[in-house]
Amino acid sequence: MRKLFSIILIHLMIGSVVFSQSTGKARIIGTVVDQDGQPLQDVVIKMYSLRAASFHKPFAKSDASGKWRVMYLRGGRWRVDFEKVGYTPVRLNVELAFVEGKYRPFISGKREDKVEIKMKKLEGPALDKSIINDIEAAKALLEDQKAAEALQKFQEVLEKPTPPEKVINYSSSESSSESSSSESSE
Repeated sequence: MRKLFSIILIHLMIGSVVFSQSTGKARIIGTVVDQDGQPLQDVVIKMYSLRAASFHKPFAKSDASGKWRVMYLRGGRWRVDFEKVGYTPVRLNVELAFVEGKYRPFISGKREDKVEIKMKKLEGPALDKSIINDIEAAKALLEDQKAAEALQKFQEVLEKPTPPEKVINYSSSESSSESSSSESSE
């Protein structure tokens, strides 16, 4: 009985040491909005530790009000990517430094307790939904470190027939109705 208790105690101690080394006490929070200041939902926030040379998983996502947070980070330098299909990706370099008894995020040397990100909607040729899905699948393969399979998937995307050239104008509903009326008159 005593031997069993010792074994269990050793496993618990090892587990707590391993867990404490793989997570930190820092966090970073913020909001994501579009160019008009409207909140963006389902923006994927990817945190990459430059010290550990690895991603912090699971990736965070913004909620309906554009709010997001990432918990249990270690201090140090991080690359933060904000991605959403149809928007230009945004990348930040963040330093999580221990200040006033807590880890605080610093961007370009300036303390930012809440990080607000503005994402710009893409304009240009429309992409077929299947192409977008294939690109997302290839990105997922890359994140799973399956580079050869991802490369093949990207190659398949490049070999697909080009979708018809059609410019998408996201600036306002008025201008998009003008562009659709000019297309129908052709």
